[in-house]
Amino acid sequence: MGVSSTLRQKWNEAGENVPVIHILPRGYTCPNASPFPLKLETYLRMKDIKYEVDTEHPMGPKSKVPWMTLNGKDIADSQMALEALMKARNEEIDGHLTPQEKAIARAFLVLNEDHLYWVMASDRFQPENMKFMSTFSPPMPGVPGFLQGAMTKFIQRGIKKQTYNHGIGRHSWEEMKQLGLDDLQALSDQLGNKPFFMGMEPSLLDASIFGMLCQILYCTKEDNFMRMKIKEELVNLEGLVERIKEKYWSDWDETLGTVEKVKASEPEKESKSKQKESAPKEEAEEVSATNEK
Repeated sequence: MGVSSTLRQKWNEAGENVPVIHILPRGYTCPNASPFPLKLETYLRMKDIKYEVDTEHPMGPKSKVPWMTLNGKDIADSQMALEALMKARNEEIDGHLTPQEKAIARAFLVLNEDHLYWVMASDRFQPENMKFMSTFSPPMPGVPGFLQGAMTKFIQRGIKKQTYNHGIGRHSWEEMKQLGLDDLQALSDQLGNKPFFMGMEPSLLDASIFGMLCQILYCTKEDNFMRMKIKEELVNLEGLVERIKEKYWSDWDETLGTVEKVKASEPEKESKSKQKESAPKEEAEEVSATNEK
């Protein structure tokens, strides 16, 4: 990953059981333009766990985002990272749930992260939506400015290939859209009038779905089919987002990125010719998608 020894030492010295989470740079309309880093960070806030943030190296050992450094060890995948963290703290994820509730929560977690995710990602990389991405997502780190457009198309091809291999991408786009709307309806039905998905207390499922719903509500056009469905019919889902924002993201506005912040954090640019020579092939391979599957 090309991490300097100084930076590695800094991560290792974060403190015992203090995770360093490696995520994409802050989004302009949402703290993160990927649902999984937002899931990870939201759960840490729910559990009131101290953590540090690194946005310089968002791609981890499995070339996915996010990942975590914990007690000197790198752990890829948000779910595995959280399980390792809670084990180190001698705590259990969702220990307040019954075995039956845990089974239901796991089923909806899979619906959200392994089904609805692919509809959201496919929608984001539809040709008519790709230019809109610059309004909510900052430039990809480590990629020269003149290569940003090419990298976006590279990711688009990767998403298309992954959805096809998954199976959902073998349907027509209209069929995929309906599957996504059906998923949202199922989530709304499960939530009902409860404060959180499994009752009065939040769980990992709430953090996961919050991360996904934020992508739909804050990182899409106003006429987006999923966004309109939530705002016009599935209003309890938007209510959940507002509750979590109010309770765990009181600093929401402060965490948002801005063009000025991004420019201030960028290192001094080299000449284009030198960048072309130094841009490694593996860098393109690392940014193959913004999911962790």
